[in-house]
Amino acid sequence: MAYGEGGYARARYAGYGSTGMQPPTQVLPPPVPGGSTAYYWSSWNGQYPYSYLSYAGVPPQIPVVFGGVVAVPDSDLGVMEVQGWWPDASVLHVVRVHPDGSRHPVRGGYGIVVDEVTRLNYSQNPSFEVGLNGVVTDAGTPVLTRIDVTGHPSIPAGQYALRATVAGAGSNGVTIPTALTGSLPVTIAFDARFSVRPTGLRVVVSWTDSGGGALSTNTVNVSATKINETVNQFARVVATLTPPTGAVTPTVKIIADGVTAGSTMDLDGITIEASSTSDGSRFDGDTLGGSWVGTEGLSTSRLAPVQTILDGECPLDVPVTYVVSNPSLTGGLVISNATALPSSGRWCWLTHPLRSYTPLRVDLKQVPVLEHAIERGVFYPIGATQAVTVSTRRRTPTAELAFNATSFADRDNLLDLMSDGMPLLLRAPAHYGYGTGTWWALSNVSEDREGRLAYHDAMILTAQGTSVRTPSPSLYFQDVA
Repeated sequence: MAYGEGGYARARYAGYGSTGMQPPTQVLPPPVPGGSTAYYWSSWNGQYPYSYLSYAGVPPQIPVVFGGVVAVPDSDLGVMEVQGWWPDASVLHVVRVHPDGSRHPVRGGYGIVVDEVTRLNYSQNPSFEVGLNGVVTDAGTPVLTRIDVTGHPSIPAGQYALRATVAGAGSNGVTIPTALTGSLPVTIAFDARFSVRPTGLRVVVSWTDSGGGALSTNTVNVSATKINETVNQFARVVATLTPPTGAVTPTVKIIADGVTAGSTMDLDGITIEASSTSDGSRFDGDTLGGSWVGTEGLSTSRLAPVQTILDGECPLDVPVTYVVSNPSLTGGLVISNATALPSSGRWCWLTHPLRSYTPLRVDLKQVPVLEHAIERGVFYPIGATQAVTVSTRRRTPTAELAFNATSFADRDNLLDLMSDGMPLLLRAPAHYGYGTGTWWALSNVSEDREGRLAYHDAMILTAQGTSVRTPSPSLYFQDVA
């Protein structure tokens, strides 16, 4: 189902800015309860430098390639999982927008350096979801049909696959449509299944030069072990080849040899990439992070690397949206649907700025008393019957925070979080009335058994806290296991 169709989306892809161009239609991953299911987009419409804009004021035509964002709440971990992507972006910025419109850079997501490359699949009919467009019979002249593979354990997405059935014994081959050009190394991969084991399976690519002249042909023979894996079950086949010098236009064929009469060859998930390092994993424009360059299901597709951020500072029980932006000249932004992170009963969460992706669930002993101090002087001018005041603005609150620790492990986890003295974010369920969360600088911490016996491990940890500013979003360190 497309992002902008049916119940999946609250609105179409509507241009968030002044641009009137429609982005390519996309397909959502399986919905997650509570997760966002659509997003809006915008492209930059800013000022261009003199050398980039004609006197007539018409900006250059920039290819429109759009990213995406999906937000999924995880109440068990106290985080919002945010997945964002943008093709060919080198840096991404992720911002959380609260119900009051305030914008908060997501820790660990404001500037994400994207190290992975955007993949490009030149197969023009990779998964046969629309039809058998462009597929041509080859060796054995098989009959081509589409079969339903919904729910098949080896096919992660899509409903249909190609089936080639031969009437007689011999070979069974098809030609696959592709938009690939040039002479870079090529990786071709596909899911294959045979009703009867063939004696051989080969990927054959013939080439022509810029003038249409025939060049040498690449042939990759699939190993016997891999062929064994394709009998009566789908298995991924990956072939890498180097085109001849001067190669421009390829013809891609998949041919099984030594097949019996009436046997079938099923194909799905075809990828054709101008790369010698690709792992050949399956993707098309309907994959999370993917987009169609042209017609949905019948064109080249991109797969941008998906960046995942665990936002351990997301407020509880209130709808928030996430903005993922590509700050480059040809970039833009995408905005998720409003999504709430539900609280877990009475539980609160403490988040350390250097470990914001792993907040600690805590149990407040009692609702703290908040004291809002002020510096103020009251003076009686000479001869006056009424006093005048001189004061500063009232300060953010201070409070005594008390946490229940039901075990030595709970105590150790709390003390570890407080060990370096950095501010901690306390997020409480919305019905506590404490807003979206408060950063506390905690002073001395006391452990109180409250008269329990020595071997009882329950205790109260108490600390005096002062509300402080949010630490810089650049403070972020991700542990590597």
